[in-house]
Amino acid sequence: MKRGEKPQLQRVIGCHSFGQEAVGFALPIFSRSTQTIAPLIQVIDEISGQITGFRVLEGPKLQFLLARGPSAALGDEQIYAFIAAPGKFHFGTLDTLRTRLEHFAEANASRAGLVLQIRELIGSPQEKKSARIRMRRILLDEQGSEAAKSFYEGSVLRSVLWRCLVSGATDREMATRILNSRGRLSAEIKTDGSIAIDISALSSEDQAAIDRKVLSEKILLEFDPQPTGTIRARDDYRLNFEQDAKNLLDQLARIRRQEERMAVLMSTILDNPLVGKAALVEYGRDRAKFADWTVKELRKIFMDTNWPSDERVIATLVPKLFTKQYPLARGDLLLYLARHLAKWPVVKSAIQKCLERTNSMLVDLQRAEIEKALSKGEPRDTSVRPIL
Repeated sequence: MKRGEKPQLQRVIGCHSFGQEAVGFALPIFSRSTQTIAPLIQVIDEISGQITGFRVLEGPKLQFLLARGPSAALGDEQIYAFIAAPGKFHFGTLDTLRTRLEHFAEANASRAGLVLQIRELIGSPQEKKSARIRMRRILLDEQGSEAAKSFYEGSVLRSVLWRCLVSGATDREMATRILNSRGRLSAEIKTDGSIAIDISALSSEDQAAIDRKVLSEKILLEFDPQPTGTIRARDDYRLNFEQDAKNLLDQLARIRRQEERMAVLMSTILDNPLVGKAALVEYGRDRAKFADWTVKELRKIFMDTNWPSDERVIATLVPKLFTKQYPLARGDLLLYLARHLAKWPVVKSAIQKCLERTNSMLVDLQRAEIEKALSKGEPRDTSVRPIL
């Protein structure tokens, strides 16, 4: 944008969700009102929360719920979309939506997952703490100690640590370094109930700028290391999924083809979210360009998010992977995706659509083999799984 030029406004024209009857947060869709509709989504700066750009939302036959919302431009606060009931859309910044979201949370206390999302965005430290403890209790009762620990002592504690570190950064450059290192920054609850923080991945200068006492106090404002409701001894409450994630990373390192490495990783995310997502956090830079890009996309999608269906998220990513892959290797990509992901019906359909729509002669050479792999996929249970 040239100096003095006013940024072009993008207007909300609808939102994209996983179902017509869905209630909760959705993806706002933008377009320039003076041009042919091209579905755009916001690019958000993680530090400031401001809009830094817009990019085209890709996907086969993208469908979204039509509505009319506010305009936005570069430098504005992020626009959110919230569906309070089927056909009832609300768009705006967190400030403009705050009252509606608070009323929804109060009136829908039984929707613990959605209430947690709302409290994470607009809640006070105590409200966030209470919502997290409640979700932990629900997971403990319904899915057992492994799921509860992974959510509370894993995802929640790490995200609280990262946010507190970023908020205490001395400048934007330090905040950026923290975000870039977050996969290697961790915290855990010790047997005495205290929290052990590991920020050794940061430079010595950044570590020196962090007051650990103040950091611990910030964390304890939002996180209770000894919530009530523990029904098992701590030794029985320990998980082995972290070791399983390490084993998965070792397995991936031994797979020669990058397309198969990514197919195995995505399959594990669907088969065993605890292990797959733990491995995703720890996955370093891949030696191949396409695989490295895919890992970053998966991390962007799944880190600190809560989707109604992981399978649908992976299915939406399939055509994007196909487009991103080098044309000469697209047949290999579809083949490995089919071999490892055809048991998931929604993902299988996305792979089939990519195969049907391509006219590539190189893909045609492998078409029979891809179709055979797709036909062997055994359907899996597609019921909604919580993101842990």
